[in-house]
Amino acid sequence: MAPGYLTRTAPAWLVAQARARGGSWGPLAQAWHLRADTVERRAAPRWTTATLTLLLEEGRHHLEAEQFVGVDDWIRIYRYVPGGQAVEADHLFDGLVTSVRTQADAHGAATVIRCHSLAWRLWRDRLVFGQYRRSALQAATHPAGAEGVSFYAGLPCEFNPGGRPNMDPVDFTTADGEAPEFRAPLFCEPGAAGARWWTWRDALQYLQWFYNGDQGFIANRDFTPAERLAGGWPLAIERDLTGLRLWEALALVARAGGADLFETIAPTAEDETALAAAAAAAGESPAPAGPGVVAGISHAIAVVPWGTGSAVSIRLQAAADAPVLDLEQTNLFGHTLDVDAAAAVTCPCVAGGRPLYELAVPLTAAWTAADLDTTLTLPSACPPAAGEMGLDYAKRYVTSGAEHAQYRDAGRYWRAITDAASTADDFCDLAALVGEAAGSWPPMRHRPLALLAATATAGGEPAFAEISWDAGDTWVRLAQAAIADDELAIRITAADLRAVANPADDEQTLWGDLAGAAADPPTADVPLVRLVCCVAGPSRPLAWPARRPGGGTSFAASHWFDRGAAFQRRTRTAGSPLAADDAAPAGASDGTHQGLSLDAYATRLQDLLESRLIHASLPLEIPLDDVELGDTVERIEGVELDLAANSGPARRAPRIVAIRHDLQRDGMVLMLDTDREGMLA
Repeated sequence: MAPGYLTRTAPAWLVAQARARGGSWGPLAQAWHLRADTVERRAAPRWTTATLTLLLEEGRHHLEAEQFVGVDDWIRIYRYVPGGQAVEADHLFDGLVTSVRTQADAHGAATVIRCHSLAWRLWRDRLVFGQYRRSALQAATHPAGAEGVSFYAGLPCEFNPGGRPNMDPVDFTTADGEAPEFRAPLFCEPGAAGARWWTWRDALQYLQWFYNGDQGFIANRDFTPAERLAGGWPLAIERDLTGLRLWEALALVARAGGADLFETIAPTAEDETALAAAAAAAGESPAPAGPGVVAGISHAIAVVPWGTGSAVSIRLQAAADAPVLDLEQTNLFGHTLDVDAAAAVTCPCVAGGRPLYELAVPLTAAWTAADLDTTLTLPSACPPAAGEMGLDYAKRYVTSGAEHAQYRDAGRYWRAITDAASTADDFCDLAALVGEAAGSWPPMRHRPLALLAATATAGGEPAFAEISWDAGDTWVRLAQAAIADDELAIRITAADLRAVANPADDEQTLWGDLAGAAADPPTADVPLVRLVCCVAGPSRPLAWPARRPGGGTSFAASHWFDRGAAFQRRTRTAGSPLAADDAAPAGASDGTHQGLSLDAYATRLQDLLESRLIHASLPLEIPLDDVELGDTVERIEGVELDLAANSGPARRAPRIVAIRHDLQRDGMVLMLDTDREGMLA
């Protein structure tokens, strides 16, 4: 035979079919009337599809196709290949008919059948919404099994919202003997004491087990606690997953973590041969018989982090050797290749949370002297009796008084002036109070935030006010005070200002000291009032690594990554009244996440995103064995084409994101990509 000619026999791909029976199926049987044409495997959010053609006997019309094939029929595509001492079955597709299309014209008639794999059922049947979390009673007792978790449909399925952790510190576990056995994380209130950040593996574990717990069609990829801890960094999907289809949500989470997720099929036992198909043809129904097991075939979710798949060898004979075709040097007979540097992010800019400081903020009077008339006749009762409400004091300074709205701030509203220049009267220098350079913060209002959590099992206490009756020597809680939402301020809520009294001396009241301080000469000091809370600093930590020589472009291409409250430094300052009890509460943080710094997180993003985008379609005349989604193609040998999308310590090559099988000519097309959709959130 002259060099360059190739003859080979394409293996026969067989089809087994089980007719749908309204929610159940008949036995699988050899379907000689169906010809398998193509099978295309894709990573999520897509799935495997197959196309078949109906072969009719002469004299039958294609409008009678429903007698031979219909929607929801079960289809299995396989072939026999030599394997050791036996003939093994190579299973390529196992799924359901979703459409039957017939057409006829003057040139002929045809019926084309389209099928979807079982992963499609997770896209079509399962919706993601609500939260699985513990009720208040369950949080106190942590029972196992169904008694240990509740479902709340009205809560959003959002992981680490705003960069705040909202994963329960205690996993859910099934009860002894309960099937299926699994362990999975639960939601909790964002920022609650002990709350953990979700990693991408945590989120996959949650979504799989709580929305595909029966594993009726496809088995879950169960992650061990050690694997989940290896997730490394907080998951950042800045959207609520409510309403997404499960397969779509799984893909979104996996891509955000830098991984491909797809469906695999395999015989249920290593020594299972073509007898699996023969047994099915003899009468086994394809109804699901176990976790992802259907008539001797197991369906499972696979997760492959980018760059960890096997390396696939692609060969193209050098042009100088082209006159003599050597099949050991060539398996590529065409290509489409697109290299794009526009999407490379060589310098990601990552922003963490604004730092939190717990402190005591001194407050000053937020009213004018004209608003407080301390010469008025006082009612005899506190609060005044009905007959004394006509007195000017009662009308102005008692909350139910007729003129109180005009004088509502007098003696009651106390605030810290932080939104003025440092030379302003009564200016409160928060920068100096938290230990930073005096006057270094901009003039702005600050919201009072809850205190840092004291322990891992108790939430941070709400902000509270204190009053000192002895010039700051001792402080007591001011219970009759409402904390403002939008500034560092409080409002005394007591019906009568005379009701705010020194617990050590009930003769000493707030009104009395205010009146004494206004006297000439003064007979008392104005009590000191302060607000104990957390405030957020005006800056935030940034990690912006410089471009590395091996990046996908020679320019410093940037992208903004706002990680909300993640990597937030939280400090209990010496000025907090709680510092003497616990200077380093559980809620404090040095700005790292499980030992991972913001700089390390930014470098991880740089590793994933600095490469070029490479899209390729590589048709192969001779299909490769053992090629899988997630595998990588690093070079095309022979022409010495390096497909690396970057170089250096995080060298990345395009991965296989789709495999198309042309079953009639036994050809294969590999579709490659370095797509990072989901990372640029």
